[in-house]
Amino acid sequence: SMCKVLLAAGFVQTNDPCVYHLWQGEDLLVASVHVDDVFAIATDDNMLDRLDDALAGAFETPEYKLTRHLGPQLSYLKMMINHKEDGSVEVDQQLYLEKVIRDWGHGYGESARGERLIDDAEEGTNSHPMQATHVPREDDEVPIDSTWYRGVVGAINYAATMTRPDLLYAMSVLASHSAQPTRLHRRMLKRVMRYLVATKHWKLTFNHDDDWELAAWADASYASREGCKSQTGYCFALGEGNASFYVKSQKQKIVTLSSTEAEYVALFHAVTEVVYLRRLLEELGLEQRATRVFQDNQSTILWAQGHQNHARTKHIAIKYHYVMQLVQDGTIELEHLPTEDTRADLQTKPL
Repeated sequence: SMCKVLLAAGFVQTNDPCVYHLWQGEDLLVASVHVDDVFAIATDDNMLDRLDDALAGAFETPEYKLTRHLGPQLSYLKMMINHKEDGSVEVDQQLYLEKVIRDWGHGYGESARGERLIDDAEEGTNSHPMQATHVPREDDEVPIDSTWYRGVVGAINYAATMTRPDLLYAMSVLASHSAQPTRLHRRMLKRVMRYLVATKHWKLTFNHDDDWELAAWADASYASREGCKSQTGYCFALGEGNASFYVKSQKQKIVTLSSTEAEYVALFHAVTEVVYLRRLLEELGLEQRATRVFQDNQSTILWAQGHQNHARTKHIAIKYHYVMQLVQDGTIELEHLPTEDTRADLQTKPL
């Protein structure tokens, strides 16, 4: 397997089973494995030769090929990565989204089964992907083809996960109805598709600087989903002023009894990711101080610092108090940030 080949070549597997690193003096090579693709970066080109030799010796097939990319642009996993002259990096999926619009929006793709979500006259007519409220219609509950629905939701959700965090909340809501979608959900998908047409060229820009400190934002929208459950949102960046490289939006699995409790649950999920990311960064030689986690609910911060009202917190599952341990041992520092300045707010409600 790929794992055995890399380990035999001297690579070390990080706490992420798909990421390997190799130190040679002051030089570092990092390899990320995705199924049968390996994406590697190194501080010295000679280190790539060692990776090339290891893979070529193990996979002597016509399909094996190591591509050395030295130009400013490259394509990987349907993403275009553009290195700018100022050292910044732009990442977009315009070509992929154009195909999604062509296949699913206009119904030209074989898997789209002739379904059309948008007409030419409707292209780019929505400035946001989801409305906060919907005007009821008589056919709202009429079921639609779930196979087709799952196909288009999956196609858009891939872009949302990789480069379009502005779509994550909408896709979280739509994906939750994949088993029994209705015409209401088809209309919601249509709005997302029209929004995509207008914004398919949008990019993530990662600035070039020396700030490798992990920063996190966590938020929740209380009782905003079906069954009175709340929505969790969190995101991470290397440096507070940089773009988020990992973003999550998901419905909470439990019913919470207050907005403070919902925020506490969201904070728990965010800080468990903080622990994982800190370990990964430190294995790659990027030492971390206490990670700043921004939260807009002051009562939640007090709970995490140990100032809890027993009558209001005695029912909370023990695992969520893991947050307190991370505060006490200095792994994280909680800071209050107004809601309007909290990045994660984008992942908890419609734009």
